[in-house]
Amino acid sequence: MPKFLSSAPRALSVMAILVFGSASAFARTFETWAPGVINPAVGTVELDVEFLRSSAEMSSDWRFILRAAGNGPRAGNTVLGIVVCPPGDGRGFLGLAKSPAGAAQAGAPTPRFAAGEVRRVALVWGEGSCDLWLDGRRLAGRRLVGELDALPPRFTVGQDGYFSIRAARVSSVRRADDALAERRPLAKDTETTWFASADGGEIRGETRWQRTEHVADLFPDRGAVDFATPVGTALVVPLRTLNFTSHDSMFTVETEVADRRGRPVARSRTSVAAPAGSRHGEASFALPVIDQPGYHEAAVTITSASGRAAVHRLGFVVRLAEDAPAGRLSNYLGHHHPLAAKPDAFSRLGIGWHRAWASTRGFLWHVVEPAPGEFQWAEADAALARAEKNGVRTLAVLGNPPAWASTWSPEEQTRVRERSARVAKAYTSHPDRYQPRDIEEWKRYVRAVVTRYRGRVGHWEIGNEMDFHPPFMHASFSGTTGDYAEMLAAAATIIREVDPAARVLTTGFSLTRGVTDTDMPAELMRLGAATSFDILAVHAYADRATLSDTIATVRAAKPGVPLWQTERQYMDEARDDYQTIHSLFWCLERGFERYFLHESDLDKNFGYLNPTPRYAVTSEVARQLRAADEFTGPVEGAPSGLASWQLRRADGRHLHVFAADNGRFTLAFEQGAGDASIEVTDLHGELLHRGPPPHEGLVVEDLVYVVSARPLRIARATREADNIANNPGFEQREGDVVMDEAAARPAAWLLRPKESSAEAFKFAAGRTGRFSVELDASAPGASRPHLVQRVQLDEPGPWRLGAWVRAPRGPDVPARFYLQVGEGRWPSAIDARLVPGDGEWHRLTTDVTVPDGGARAYILIGVESGRGRLAVDDVELLPVAP
Repeated sequence: MPKFLSSAPRALSVMAILVFGSASAFARTFETWAPGVINPAVGTVELDVEFLRSSAEMSSDWRFILRAAGNGPRAGNTVLGIVVCPPGDGRGFLGLAKSPAGAAQAGAPTPRFAAGEVRRVALVWGEGSCDLWLDGRRLAGRRLVGELDALPPRFTVGQDGYFSIRAARVSSVRRADDALAERRPLAKDTETTWFASADGGEIRGETRWQRTEHVADLFPDRGAVDFATPVGTALVVPLRTLNFTSHDSMFTVETEVADRRGRPVARSRTSVAAPAGSRHGEASFALPVIDQPGYHEAAVTITSASGRAAVHRLGFVVRLAEDAPAGRLSNYLGHHHPLAAKPDAFSRLGIGWHRAWASTRGFLWHVVEPAPGEFQWAEADAALARAEKNGVRTLAVLGNPPAWASTWSPEEQTRVRERSARVAKAYTSHPDRYQPRDIEEWKRYVRAVVTRYRGRVGHWEIGNEMDFHPPFMHASFSGTTGDYAEMLAAAATIIREVDPAARVLTTGFSLTRGVTDTDMPAELMRLGAATSFDILAVHAYADRATLSDTIATVRAAKPGVPLWQTERQYMDEARDDYQTIHSLFWCLERGFERYFLHESDLDKNFGYLNPTPRYAVTSEVARQLRAADEFTGPVEGAPSGLASWQLRRADGRHLHVFAADNGRFTLAFEQGAGDASIEVTDLHGELLHRGPPPHEGLVVEDLVYVVSARPLRIARATREADNIANNPGFEQREGDVVMDEAAARPAAWLLRPKESSAEAFKFAAGRTGRFSVELDASAPGASRPHLVQRVQLDEPGPWRLGAWVRAPRGPDVPARFYLQVGEGRWPSAIDARLVPGDGEWHRLTTDVTVPDGGARAYILIGVESGRGRLAVDDVELLPVAP
């Protein structure tokens, strides 16, 4: 029978959390203030740690014993930390410290430890080095130049379900090696800034460093700062005060606010006192009132009476008020909420769904069952409690076995590498990325989790991106489609038995062509898996054609199956904010019921406690969707090249969304529909227009939202763009680039033939921009590889297609270069254009006469014959002037 730790004595060391300021005899995880406790120049953290899992039971993730997250653009994820790295990371047991000059990573092989063992761990920094100690022995050291980078407001020692802290001591000096080697019981002394023990709570010290150097401080409490404020309402910034003197200390707070483009919009100056003897007391100040909605950044300079200054950058969003009642689409948008760092970051925007992936993975098998039959619920319990407190419903992901239940072994890892066209190096060494060894063990895990959370979690996604499996790229799963079908069927049977009201989702298929098994959903249908799920889940990294084909195939076997898009991350690609929201409305048009964004709209370098401009994008689409009831169709009269969606709102008004892939459109609306007032905002929520439609027309060159009392009809549309080819320089990329660079594909282009391997298409250095696309006819399955894009030629007459191409030094390469007009029979042979094999860029052009406006056409560029390679860039399609 499973031994549930929640009813065992050991549970006391797992479940209880010490919230700073409170005391509990069973507390094992501590979070407290960093400024005034951690000396950036030199210091020591000593911890008596009870390991709640053995080294073999550690999950395939980074588990922190000590963590002070980043607090600035340079900081990275962690400024100061002690972490057990996952298998395959290569750094093992790691102590790290980051300064403005760089990071010191003192790593050693992960030591062997058993569950229940108590070990002394210490991290020392300053005087030119960072050193990691274990049980009185120095394990590793690295050079550290300068002081630590900007400290976050708080740091944490211990982690629920992994590390329980018996005692902790932070010192403002570098403890001597002989003192660290002695391993005496930890106790507060004259150099201790903070001491804590599980049975005695916290004690704050007062050291020479605090009395003479860090005598007073004032800093923003980022965890308590709101990320958004209504137009015309000042955002109040909570502060913390620190003062080790006997008299009040005054600070000057100067603020300069800039908009998304860096243009200054407001400034202010005020004074704030740190009362004598205050120890992280409360204070606040207000940012200037901002009347223009959108993303803003405040540079807050806090200067002490002695002239010591610190600059804190605070991103925030100013939102337009929305007084409409909530519509039926108010639950369409979901997210991966940072429940540990900022639980209300997205719920305050009205986003009421959370997917337990990204930084919240508490339901995964390797987290909840580290040893056979021994279940640990602390992480999942805490995440679910935070979600419920903020009114957020949870989509839980099941999967990812622990090492003991996985088929992983060094030999199996080698076999998987040999069977896979490619492997994701970050994951192929992780046991949780392999299939379970025993279906009965899988069933036991599923039953335990669903039973515990029955009635609180009603949707279960079975695995994440399981189409990353051999013989394609291995990243998520090592088994076959048949193996996954067995897991899915077993999970569905148990979930329906335990909680008949719950719904089962397939894995969120990535469907990135060339690196994933895009035929996996179809094969699942052939294997009879249509009865094993209630909702088809996909991720919006795939091209639209592949998504459409997958939906059609699955619905042929399971008519009317609901559709959920369960992950789309903003990526560091050109116009990816636009691409993400465009895909959101594309999915809505096709009947998707949910669309989950990923976590990258918060800056990880600030510990996810600072919004980026993408947070404004999320804020605005959430605001617009909250009032929407249903999608009613495209906007009447919208021209080609301009995507449009019309939605009826709950207040009877209408939302229109226009998206220009390329170029600039000027829209004039029909009289009668356009004589009422409209409100226009852009992708980032900035107000572009309010009032009657502009006489000169509404300009659209990205994505805009238009709200009106009646449906709008376009009477005239003018396109101001010579080149109508979309993404002509291949700077906009799609695909799961975060998983692997090989997953990248050029947005708006189809890569053909579909059967080509990932090696047939890759990004190379561009002629003018960052990228070109290189086609390789020698790659497996790459017969005549080429790029295809569908366009519409609105004007009759002559058109010219141009592109720059380059062949490597060697034989000339026959190039396919063609503009197919109309839907008639395509030519059986296309005259090849020979590209010299000299490694230089050459421009190809061809002219085509279009008899009628509005003709549909296809651009084709690639290798016509042979096994050569051809790079393509800077495509142009434009009408030829008379």
